[in-house]
Amino acid sequence: MTHRRALLSAGGMLLTLAVLSSCAGGGDTAAPAAGPAPAPPGPEYAAALAQADGLLSQGDLQGALRASTQALLAAPALSEPYERVSSLYSQMGRHDQGAGFFTMAAERFPRQAEPAFYQGIHLYQLARWDEALAAFDRCVALRSDMSEAHFQRGVVLQAKADFDGAIAALQRAGELSPRDPFIAVRLARMLRVAGRYDEARTVVEGARRLSPGVPAVHYALGQVLQRVGTDEEAEAAYRRAIELDPGHRRARHDLGRLLARNGRNAEARVEQVLSGYMKKVEEERAQLVRLVGLSEQDPAPALALADLEISAGRLSEVTRWVGRAEALGADGGAVSRLRARVAYLSGDPGGGDAELGGAAEGPLMNAHRELAKGNGGRVAELLGAWAGSSERSAAELRAAASLHRRLDRLDPAVDLLERAARLPSVLEPFAGQITGQTPG
Repeated sequence: MTHRRALLSAGGMLLTLAVLSSCAGGGDTAAPAAGPAPAPPGPEYAAALAQADGLLSQGDLQGALRASTQALLAAPALSEPYERVSSLYSQMGRHDQGAGFFTMAAERFPRQAEPAFYQGIHLYQLARWDEALAAFDRCVALRSDMSEAHFQRGVVLQAKADFDGAIAALQRAGELSPRDPFIAVRLARMLRVAGRYDEARTVVEGARRLSPGVPAVHYALGQVLQRVGTDEEAEAAYRRAIELDPGHRRARHDLGRLLARNGRNAEARVEQVLSGYMKKVEEERAQLVRLVGLSEQDPAPALALADLEISAGRLSEVTRWVGRAEALGADGGAVSRLRARVAYLSGDPGGGDAELGGAAEGPLMNAHRELAKGNGGRVAELLGAWAGSSERSAAELRAAASLHRRLDRLDPAVDLLERAARLPSVLEPFAGQITGQTPG
């Protein structure tokens, strides 16, 4: 099960809960009578899922939430629609409404484990630890073999500083899903907190043997090795995590601290600046996704989010935000420039040129074009002249830094990111909207 972050109006929430309360006939919450297994989902379920997928691909989070809720109502015995609904509430940061929705769902479907599970997920995000734990306890009572519920019990118990309880819950989750590397990673973390370093190392090394391609495993191993191994071993583990996932912020952060402690300050600076940039991008992305979910008229948040995703290297996410901006009437030139950058960064110079339609562009876009053609030297030349010629915005400096990073030119990339960090955030144009958001 996966959990992302994100919205629905208060009125829409009440309507959704009313529909959920009355579905399947009647409003009472008594357990349904025992009977045969539920029938396979009908065409209404498939149609609602297809509609949700289409709306999500267009960046319409509210529409996707409504369609996903209809899918849940059409097939309440299936797990997938619960996860979809929870994911959308999370993407839009509306954990209060998510908790309310799944509280009602748990009352309506008392024999289903999923409502209690996702109720616990949102209560946890609201720091309502005791209620979250009670929800996961109900889930485990309904499905004792649900490893995800035992895992989340461990997470909540950790938040409550019940480390022994957390370890026991995570060990049970591991018994149910022995090949899940993320359970092992969390268990190793808890064993470290409890000072049981040798056990932590045994757990995470076992996970590495089973899942050598998972960056989180190598990061967890690096953390353990800093206590029971050597700095050289820990560094190798962190670097392996970064090799597998160059965007692994925590691995870069911890590697930077390790390098600084050993006097390797130039190398440490690179990792520290990159990890700081990645943390800021995570925060900005979360805010922009919420704004996109709230916006029914203004394309600016979707355009800013698409630009952010491009500079962060998340090209697969750009299409939905560009589509949302277009649906809200974004300027065609701005959309074309974003799509051109994606094409160039994907190695398609012809596609990028087609998006621009022969329009005159500056050195930064030309650097994107040269990168697509494989002319790394020309990219560096264009960016060098461009960066020093005049004042640049934080978004522009980040875009240039992303090109340097693609060429493994980390020093100039870090210089640009440090300049960008001193400038107003990409969120500044939306400061009023962010301040006005309802806490969730």
